[in-house]
Amino acid sequence: MTSSPLQPDLQSNAPSAVKTRKGEEHCCRVADEGGDAQSLDDLVQEASSALTVENCLPDDPRDDQLQFESLLFELTAKFVNLPIHEIDDQIGEGLRRLGEFLDIDRSSFAEFSEDKRDMVVLHCYTAPGIAPFPRVIVDGKLPWYAGKIRHGEIVRFSRLPDQLPEEAIAEREYCLQNGVKSNLAIPLRAAGTLNWVITFATMHKHREWPDALVQRLWLIGEIFANAVVRKRAELKAQQLHDHLTRMTRVNLLGELAAAIAHEVNQPLCAIVTNAQAGQRLLSAEHANVNEVRETLHDIAADSRRANDVIVRIRSMLQNQTPEHAPLHLGDAIREAVSLIYGPSLQKGVSVALHLSPQLPMILGDRIQLQQVILNLALNALDAMSQPESETRHLSIHAECASDDSVIIVVSDTGPGIDCKLQDEVFETFFTTKPTGLGVGLAISRSIVESHGGSIWVESELGRGAAFYVKLPVAKKAPA
Repeated sequence: MTSSPLQPDLQSNAPSAVKTRKGEEHCCRVADEGGDAQSLDDLVQEASSALTVENCLPDDPRDDQLQFESLLFELTAKFVNLPIHEIDDQIGEGLRRLGEFLDIDRSSFAEFSEDKRDMVVLHCYTAPGIAPFPRVIVDGKLPWYAGKIRHGEIVRFSRLPDQLPEEAIAEREYCLQNGVKSNLAIPLRAAGTLNWVITFATMHKHREWPDALVQRLWLIGEIFANAVVRKRAELKAQQLHDHLTRMTRVNLLGELAAAIAHEVNQPLCAIVTNAQAGQRLLSAEHANVNEVRETLHDIAADSRRANDVIVRIRSMLQNQTPEHAPLHLGDAIREAVSLIYGPSLQKGVSVALHLSPQLPMILGDRIQLQQVILNLALNALDAMSQPESETRHLSIHAECASDDSVIIVVSDTGPGIDCKLQDEVFETFFTTKPTGLGVGLAISRSIVESHGGSIWVESELGRGAAFYVKLPVAKKAPA
């Protein structure tokens, strides 16, 4: 048994096995713990260049060789900039196409458990009539096999169970019970960790595993592993982004605490007043039933109004996954603007809301879009709270654009933004507020862009600022 660096150079420097014991000539080292990790782009490039290697399919016609090279190139190219929600499907599809082309009965892509004792099969292909690999390959079930892979050794056998070493007792029994006649297992490294394995097996015939084929399958396997790492990293980043978005929303609502209390207090006071009026009506000698009915109706209406405010605030505080659904943008804007009337009165700012009556439906997350409107509106109020702001007017417009989109404009009469800073205001941690965090506009931009839209600012110093949000209109389903 010999060792080689992370990348097994199996064609030019194939390891010469040390045949000290039966079975060891079928294992070779492919990864050292200190090996350098390769990027997905590097692996794709390497796989593409490897497609010129010959003897991958010995004894096959040249046409089959070219078809296999074309298949490998197609598989590697698919993973360049592949959306993360398609990665699992493409790995499964890749295993299937490799299995069918190479006439392999079973292939799998597995990951080691955290304690490195078991292998969890993430994807598996089986030919018709072949039983799938166990979902979890426990160390105690196939200890010799798992141990070799755990130590970064390629395990390949063309004639099973005859070539197994004497100590591989459980593996021999498994091959006899399941009819395994040949097997190839390649450990894989991604993000600096030897944590995955890709396997191939035949049950209906013996099969050779030439070095060139092993290297190509190794490259494909590492592309699969790096794709999984990228998917998990992007999902983790999205979770952190969603958490930051929610915290920013909570901070916005904290700034609106007084306005929220006012919104809830108004209907509650009306309920108390109407209830007292109802008591007086009922205590009269000849109670007017119609007046009592109207009073009860008013109480019910005020109760619903208070409940609507609480539901709206609670929905903004809940840790829910964003969901894009058809919504009426005008209603969403009205709900958001209703929360800033209190703060605007306190700061002496007049608010004008202009919504086009022909606003179409859009596809989006109501809470996230309301967060954008609230953030822009509160920023405008803060900008006009400076002593030098004599005219204090906040305007919110929404109208249709000519290219199947909607434009929202939040403008103020504050001091404006220096033209040199207009691109920077959307960068994370950029702020002009003494106590600002510098994440509000960055979050707003990410929300707008996740809706397929864009956001920008136009301003002149001393003449206020106007923030533009452009969102696509929801496409109508074909008749």
